[in-house]
Amino acid sequence: MLKCLMILAIAAVSAVGVSAQSDKTASHDKQDPKKKSPSTVVFQNNYYEPPTQAQKANPSPPNWYEPLEKPEWWLVAIAALTGGAICWQSIETKRAARAAEKAARASLLQADHMTASERAWMIAKIDKPVIPSGGPYLPACTPELANKGKTPAFVFEIGNAVAVLDSGESLPEQHGGYEEGNIFRRSDDGIPVAPEGVAGRPIIADVAENSVDILAGKRVIWVHGYVKYLDISRSEERETRYCFRFVPCTVSGSSDHNFVVDGPDAYNRAT
Repeated sequence: MLKCLMILAIAAVSAVGVSAQSDKTASHDKQDPKKKSPSTVVFQNNYYEPPTQAQKANPSPPNWYEPLEKPEWWLVAIAALTGGAICWQSIETKRAARAAEKAARASLLQADHMTASERAWMIAKIDKPVIPSGGPYLPACTPELANKGKTPAFVFEIGNAVAVLDSGESLPEQHGGYEEGNIFRRSDDGIPVAPEGVAGRPIIADVAENSVDILAGKRVIWVHGYVKYLDISRSEERETRYCFRFVPCTVSGSSDHNFVVDGPDAYNRAT
């Protein structure tokens, strides 16, 4: 369609040039080679003889619509209308393309929002630890993995560990992995965990610690791990990683100790 309109416009402009040239040639050819000499004033016997009526030229002014009677002006008008139609069609095509792209982006964002709002989300939490007031003991705890989403999660792997470091030290920036004995796996589709349901696996340290140093903050307990699961669509593997640091209560005689989220970014993430 656009090619036809462009050809019509070019043909119209070419026709204008040809028509104008033809009129110019025709008008030149129609000129009488035997032009009459200009009118003169004759004095006979000192008597003034005015020019005859034929010598007086008094042509009437041209009418305003005479140019419109020429065919080339109609061709110019057609070419202008054709160019305007092509320009308008191009603008409308671009506008429609932008509207379609915007609608596609909105649909994708809406689908992503629905997926994120309805899917399963496994979140880790840990209860307050119970630590004796003195003597050696083995740090132990059970991180709870709760499904805070709106659909069931199907847990097929859990791993965790306990590390005790000196105060001021931290875990490595990149996790080195978990020992095989600290990993629980399911070979089937996983354990279903309903919304607000909880899954977990207890973990205990390999080396005994002096509880006095733990309560005084000289030694720090770190608990970290992960959970892998499928959401209701079972089409994508999800993972939640977590890391907690023990914070002893500084109030004398109080056992209100706690864990807080801490550690490098590689230990705290969710997909």
